[in-house]
Amino acid sequence: MDTFQEITTTAPEIGHTVVLGKAGSGKTAAACARAAYYAALPEHPGVLLLTWNRISAELLRQRFRRVQRPPKIMSYQDFAVQRMRQRKVLSGSCRILTPQKQQNYLRQALAYCRSHYPDEPMFQLPESFYAPQLYSFRQAAASAPDGADSSVPEKLRRCLEALYMKYLELRTFDGWHYDRDDLAEAFYRSAQTSRPEYRYAHIIVDQAEEFSPVMLQSLLTCLQSGGSFTMFADPAQQICSCRHAWQEAGIPVSRIRVLSEKCRASAEIDAFLSNILRRLDCRAPAAEECDHADRLAFRLFPTPSVEAEAIITQALQISRHEPTVILCRNGRMLERFREMLSCRRAGFTVLNTDSSTIPQHRTVYLSEYRDAKGLVFPHVFLPGLSAQAQAGAEDSRRAELRLLYAAASRAQKTLRLSGSGMPSPLLSPHCVCVTKC
Repeated sequence: MDTFQEITTTAPEIGHTVVLGKAGSGKTAAACARAAYYAALPEHPGVLLLTWNRISAELLRQRFRRVQRPPKIMSYQDFAVQRMRQRKVLSGSCRILTPQKQQNYLRQALAYCRSHYPDEPMFQLPESFYAPQLYSFRQAAASAPDGADSSVPEKLRRCLEALYMKYLELRTFDGWHYDRDDLAEAFYRSAQTSRPEYRYAHIIVDQAEEFSPVMLQSLLTCLQSGGSFTMFADPAQQICSCRHAWQEAGIPVSRIRVLSEKCRASAEIDAFLSNILRRLDCRAPAAEECDHADRLAFRLFPTPSVEAEAIITQALQISRHEPTVILCRNGRMLERFREMLSCRRAGFTVLNTDSSTIPQHRTVYLSEYRDAKGLVFPHVFLPGLSAQAQAGAEDSRRAELRLLYAAASRAQKTLRLSGSGMPSPLLSPHCVCVTKC
């Protein structure tokens, strides 16, 4: 019996299990099979299957559309909101910040801190540095009794406090009560004071690498005594956090299983992803490990506008035959591509965390890296991989590598990399071949 069969049909029905696997190893298929196995038992126990965002939840529902007794399938945010409304913690007018708006408020708060503290070097780092640091800072405040994280230097902690307070001020002034991060804390605390409610015999979490400790702790409050809690994760795709894992949630995991390594993508893409994994493990790849013939092509353009025009032209041509996606590093890049596609009057679809549209039509899709988690496309474009967009801090470099890995692993057939000026140092010369355009 292989690991997949062991996880899905013979794993014990009590206790906590972690299942690890790289992109394309079948984690989601195993999670669905395990949920289906429990849901089909004669006693029909309560089975909850959760994932990171709404579009991933919709994909999971599609897998169960012909099953007579499917598990309950939801995104974590929707499940938390549903439970909190049942507990009378959230009112009908309560507003929850989307990740895109959260990023905008954080950018405004950072601009304020930079202008008011011009001599503070901690505020002069690239924007990509702050989101994972602030996330870790907030999770430590939610989990630690004194709200302090001893691993954070005092100077950085004070800067993060100032940044967060300004972010909170801007958000609250516009009427936003919660975002995804503090929603989990409120959900967990509400379970301590609410009356007993329905609990599930089995809870299964897909994309668990993105769930913070307090998220996992809040789900345990919804588990029956003697039930099972199974987490499927790929730590290399952890893009919303840079330090936390299930260990920090204090969950007594009794079993860790690893799915056999395989990849749904072409040999060139697999070699590119494997190279990133080795670098995340702090092991430098050997030159001979990636044959020149198997390198991915990297197109270097003179300016970002020339790059964007070329990508749109090629993406529109390819999308006549198969779905094609342009994955953007941030909201600013996505908005630029949206405007250019609109000027061409070309058909396209934007995917975000609130989307429930499953990408299956022959069209061009636009998405940010984080919003494409759980999706796969025949053809993927990754623009903007330029040196000037790369942060210098080590923590930020590792976070950027995880982002790149998560985005590149969405591709099945072709992965097209591009940039302007100079190539990003995230790209190993062993696995890319630069062509100037």
